[in-house]
Amino acid sequence: MDFSAEQSPGDLAKQLSRLYTRNLLARLVPLGLNVGMFMTLRELWAQDGAQQRDISRRLQLEQAAMTRMLQRMERENLLRRQMSPLDGRKRAVYLTDKGRALREPAMRAAREQNDAALSSLSREQRLAFCDAMLTVIRVLEED
Repeated sequence: MDFSAEQSPGDLAKQLSRLYTRNLLARLVPLGLNVGMFMTLRELWAQDGAQQRDISRRLQLEQAAMTRMLQRMERENLLRRQMSPLDGRKRAVYLTDKGRALREPAMRAAREQNDAALSSLSREQRLAFCDAMLTVIRVLEED
């Protein structure tokens, strides 16, 4: 079957991801964040003190990449890592005051990006779009 990039779900997903990431980054840079840092902070805003391994798994990042990201964020005083008193092999990650203070402006930037990206869709179309993406994600996770 012949199809163009405009008819290829893979090509469209790649283009959407690239453009969305670029535009979100433009909104996060003034806050001193990149997209990976935002995603990590979002995990910690939901569960401060989460295990480093669990954050890495939820974000689907290799452990080495997660470690580098956390080290950078620790240097920028966004978080601190602490060995678990119950299991010295595990490392918990905690927000600093600076990391907590970024929650509202960073989440506002993400909401603004979502609104801008989906501005031409009705509420029903937005819900259908997200439902369709979730369906495809689930299928691919099982593949």
